Formats: sequence, C-alpha cells, structure tokens
Amino acid sequence: MKCSEAERLMDAILDGDLNESPRLESHMAGCEACVRRWEALRRTVADLASVASPPVPERITRSVMAALAADTAAERSHRVATLMAACAMVLAALVGIGIGWSMGLGGAAVTLFAAVSEASLSLVFDARDSVGIGFPGYVLLAFVWAGVMTVVLLGTAAVGKLCAYRIAARRGAGDHESP
Repeated sequence: MKCSEAERLMDAILDGDLNESPRLESHMAGCEACVRRWEALRRTVADLASVASPPVPERITRSVMAALAADTAAERSHRVATLMAACAMVLAALVGIGIGWSMGLGGAAVTLFAAVSEASLSLVFDARDSVGIGFPGYVLLAFVWAGVMTVVLLGTAAVGKLCAYRIAARRGAGDHESP
C-alpha cells in the first residue's frame, strides 16, 4: 500500500466512515512516517474536541432559523407545484377524452387517456415565465404520445380555455398542426 492510500484510510477512520483497517495497520507496521502522521492526526482531533466552542451570536441564530424556515417554504412550494403538474396531466387526459368523444373517436380517446396517464411529462411549467409572450395564469404541458410531441396550453385562471398544438416528431420534419 502506498502512503497516499494509507492517508485516505486514516481520514476515513477519523471521520467515522471506517472502524478499522487491517491493511492500514499492516502498512503502518513498516512505515514510520505514516505512524507519525497517524499519531499527529489523533492528537489534533483530541485537542480540537477539548476546546469549548464560543457562543453563537443571536443575529446568526436568527439568520440560520430564517433560512431553515425559507427552505421549508420552498419544499412546500415544490410539493404544490408537483401536485399542480399531476392535476394538469389528469385534466389534459380528461379534455382529450371529451374532445375524442365529441369528435366520434370514443376508442381513440380512451387510448389518448391511457397514453397521457402513463406518459412521463417532459415539461410542465408556468407559461408566463417560460414562453415569455404573456400567458399569465396558464400552464404549459408537454408529453410524447404515439411518437408525437404534444404541447397543451391549459388555462388555470379562465375556465374552459384550451389550446393544443401537435408537433410531428418525424425524422427532422417540423410539421405543425392545430387540432
């Protein structure tokens, strides 16, 4: 074993990641430099453990607690966004079924529902922030169904507004269709 590998094992033992290492003990039996390093590291850790930590200023405590509260709020916001994405997917599937049945495509609508409910969403985001051309209150939903990338703009503020665009994904062809 090389001394550099022995040093990594020493660090792992001192960090608590490794309890013991027969290979390290075997190496140190023949390497005085590593024995000195090991003893110096152990003394340093013991010295650091014996030093009392200074009190934390109140403003730092408040700052850390505020940051923790902000992280909790961000986690909640992420959960709400995930729930909204799931709702948008279910809504898109239901709208697809309704459109399919109204067009006399009952069987195809059920297939669309199955495809949308099983598809992994490529994109779900606030259209106002992502498109940048002013769709406030709308959610943009994108998924692949039957080899075709489907993008749906769902109105979340105004009920009943739906705009769907199908973009053919055929070998570089960029055909755009409006349903």
